Amino acid sequence: MAKGKYEEWLEPDSLLLISAWARDGLTDDQIANNMGISRSTLSEWKKKFPDISDALKKLLRTNKSERLYIPLRFIISSDLHTC
Repeated sequence: MAKGKYEEWLEPDSLLLISAWARDGLTDDQIANNMGISRSTLSEWKKKFPDISDALKKLLRTNKSERLYIPLRFIISSDLHTC
């Protein structure tokens, strides 16, 4: 059976691409178009799949010249596992 279209966008490389589009200032309409889906489908996926929603968020700025975007749940998760 073939993968559902959403599954290919849950892969790490695909999430990174979504995040880059958001970082570059693309609108949800533009991002949905790049993904080959409708804006309404992207809205549904954002509700259904936290990884996609997180990839669209800009969460952490490191300094003026360089920005680092990391989903908050990854930051929290990694902090819990430090010794």
